[in-house]
Amino acid sequence: MDCDVCTFHKCGSNWFRRLYREVATLNALNIEVSKPTDNAINTSIFVHSKNTLRLHRNPKPYQVLKDGTADAPILLCMRDPKDVVVSQYWSWKNTHKNNSAKILRYREKLTALSVEDGMLLLIESREFPYLTAMEEWAPVLGKENLHVIRYEDLLSDFAKAFRKSVESLGLHIGEPETQALEEKYSFRNIVKREPGVENTTSHYRKGVSGDWQNYFTDSIAAAFDEHYASLCASLGYDKAVL
Repeated sequence: MDCDVCTFHKCGSNWFRRLYREVATLNALNIEVSKPTDNAINTSIFVHSKNTLRLHRNPKPYQVLKDGTADAPILLCMRDPKDVVVSQYWSWKNTHKNNSAKILRYREKLTALSVEDGMLLLIESREFPYLTAMEEWAPVLGKENLHVIRYEDLLSDFAKAFRKSVESLGLHIGEPETQALEEKYSFRNIVKREPGVENTTSHYRKGVSGDWQNYFTDSIAAAFDEHYASLCASLGYDKAVL
């Protein structure tokens, strides 16, 4: 059976795509990528398998839940929306490379503002591709073939979370292969920096979860909850003001 893996902007999407490409290879599956580019992690591979692992970026539900694949396993790679605010702020301000005209306009604005005012600008403008996408996914989260893997769970117990996600796709990965992937794609191995040591000029800024607590002021938290508290609840995350 085919399967779908959905990744989203500023949710560890490069990390997730690398990991599930490895899973597809280990299970001898074709790899199909939506919006393919010359980037190695965004290229499709055909190995003459009857089954395909499809990698999506910022997909809408109707693009994935289409006729003929309604029962195929779907994996949503999710992250705490509050952490996404922080990650996207620094990315759009300093490090994102494949920039649209919109991102470049925001980069100019964010550079001229304080961190607090910059985050407030993004929140008030509702300029978060991940959150926009998840607002559309929220009504179908109860579907039996829809599964979730959380960025935070991978950080806290990689082996348990990752192997469970692979099994949800109807695929297999052994313990040795899991351990090898955890080491190969660890923050420490890729960036040569310990998780938690921040570099705001690096695409791999910090490699931790819960960092929003270091940045959210009362004003940011209130604005975030005004726009996204209900979404956090539907995704199983706490709002900013508790």
